[in-house]
Amino acid sequence: MKRNLSVIVFGLAAVLVVLAGCGPGPTTPDSDDPGQAFTAAAETIVAQLTDLALTMQPSTPTNGTPVPPLPTAAVSTPTTAIETPTDEATPEEEELTETVTPELTPTYTPEPSSVDPRGQLGEADFVDNFESAANWPLYNDGSVSFSIQDGELLMRAFNPVGWDGWMVTRPVLEDFFIEISASFRVCNGLDRYGLLVRASDPSANWYGYLVGISCDGRYSLRHWNGPTSSFTPLIDWTASEHIRSGANEVNRLGLWAEGNRLVVYVNGYQLGEVQDNRQTTGRFGVFIGSINTVDLTVEADEVAYWVLP
Repeated sequence: MKRNLSVIVFGLAAVLVVLAGCGPGPTTPDSDDPGQAFTAAAETIVAQLTDLALTMQPSTPTNGTPVPPLPTAAVSTPTTAIETPTDEATPEEEELTETVTPELTPTYTPEPSSVDPRGQLGEADFVDNFESAANWPLYNDGSVSFSIQDGELLMRAFNPVGWDGWMVTRPVLEDFFIEISASFRVCNGLDRYGLLVRASDPSANWYGYLVGISCDGRYSLRHWNGPTSSFTPLIDWTASEHIRSGANEVNRLGLWAEGNRLVVYVNGYQLGEVQDNRQTTGRFGVFIGSINTVDLTVEADEVAYWVLP
């Protein structure tokens, strides 16, 4: 399911999944040396909630325009919360929903495939097709792992404990359409993967939106609040006929983010839309979470984004 796209999006992230609670503020290694950066990543796994610094290596987009050198990225390890395998919000989510009232306008009516943003927007601004691991600080911390093999990003969650583990990359984006193409190996029920977007403030254990799809053919859009270690469901897990459910089925999961308008797409179909103004800019990344499957593995062959005018 590979595409012949040579543009590679610069990626960076490291995630350590812990059981609720907040940690201390991040620290950043002084050196940009990749070896020291990966040493710092190992220390992060032991110490919890420290930072990883890695100098990213740019590539060349398909239009031949050189990509300017990237600044050194400092990415902290977020704290994540457990999500139960039911569709009901956890007590933390219910409490947050009562105290924070986002502006929500959900719609779930699928649109014709002719409105596929990928076909309307033309050439992507950046594409990462995982032909190289040079831009990713890959690791295995015993809870989740990220590796690149044979042109695929492999995301693994070893235990079905309901944690969402993610990697966060640069650059900071404002208005964009982003898409990931991926498939599960063996999976069941609410096992899921997806994208983290508009991620900001790593010192507060991140804020951001997680758009995901599950093994059983559902999608969701959630807001993550790092300081409270909790999710707010903006679109709760909702079934769609346009999601190819089960193992070894490739889906294109996308999110259109323009101002406070957030629109979920799968395989070119619009599935849901909300308006929420809590996060307007930020970095992006990928995530995986297991509810039912030991050693849940997701194979991603592309992440791409288009900057909206």
